[in-house]
Amino acid sequence: MLDIVGMIHWRVNKMCDLSIIVPVYNAEDYIERTVKILLKQKIDSMEIILVDDGSVDESGEICDRLSKIYEKVKCIHIKNSGPGYARNQGIIEAQGRYIGFCDADDRPLEDMYRILLDTIRRNEADLCLCDIYSERDGKKFGFPWSGDRIFIGGENVDILLASMLGNVDDDCMDIPVWGSSVRSLYSKKVLDKYEIRFPTNIRFAEDLVFNVRYIKHCIKCVVINRVLYYYTFNESSLMNSYRKYNPIMFEERCELIKDIEKEIAEIDRDGILKKRFLTSQRCYFHECVGNAARAIPQKGWKYAYQEIKMIVQSDKVQATFNKVQVHNIKRKLLYNLIKRKNTMALCVYYGIRLVRK
Repeated sequence: MLDIVGMIHWRVNKMCDLSIIVPVYNAEDYIERTVKILLKQKIDSMEIILVDDGSVDESGEICDRLSKIYEKVKCIHIKNSGPGYARNQGIIEAQGRYIGFCDADDRPLEDMYRILLDTIRRNEADLCLCDIYSERDGKKFGFPWSGDRIFIGGENVDILLASMLGNVDDDCMDIPVWGSSVRSLYSKKVLDKYEIRFPTNIRFAEDLVFNVRYIKHCIKCVVINRVLYYYTFNESSLMNSYRKYNPIMFEERCELIKDIEKEIAEIDRDGILKKRFLTSQRCYFHECVGNAARAIPQKGWKYAYQEIKMIVQSDKVQATFNKVQVHNIKRKLLYNLIKRKNTMALCVYYGIRLVRK
């Protein structure tokens, strides 16, 4: 039984074309702006479900007020359980034939969901996704192909899903297709038929796990090679916490890897998915070493050294780097240091980089 603290101004349930689910946590400065953008979407049969994830600022009160003012806006209050749990609650309550997700502090274009909805219907597809622009990075994410694409049957796993899992090898510097749920529309019928939900044990890349669970059941997917969604730069959001030391990053990444490996085991016919995902795993663990060094200003060098040592001596990390072949000089150097468990060199390298910043 899901633990719903309260649900307000919930009108009589009826099927509609689209449900947009917005998890809200301490977003008092952004949520009203985002809701007003969503209300400008030219879709008559639509609902906006605000899931207040136990906010401790004024977000809950703002959501209540918006649901009173606007017929299309509905509000649920739950105990703080993370974005995955909040989105899952939205899926359960949604009455839309198609489901979209939007973060409370981001900016979709005013015609984004109309474009996605028209495209997914016209092509009788199970999934439709667009490109994203990141204000933090000052660029769009892009795709490893040009123009719009339609994937049918096995192409959904062999091309689209494979591109989400990682690059073709460790020398490829392209960014894989970012498996974010906010760029897509999903079929409620498929979600319910296969009981597809977000994982609640992780708060990093839970979207990727969700997309793996979903895409392996798709018959047709459509990619719109156009930016329709903007990640805004909110210093306090999870997306923009990359500069801060995260004491559970390594644990989170290990949980993510375990979830993904479990999901792809039954569909990885020739080992390509595993190979691609290994390139991402090495990036994750590389990132964890850098994260450990960020603890130096608060916790000191000894603490950072011990954490880096714990990471590089992990059996999982060593198995991931065991047979790596990379020609990029910088990446080769760092990967070899991890492979050789050279904790001191890694600590000094990242510590110097930290001081220079």
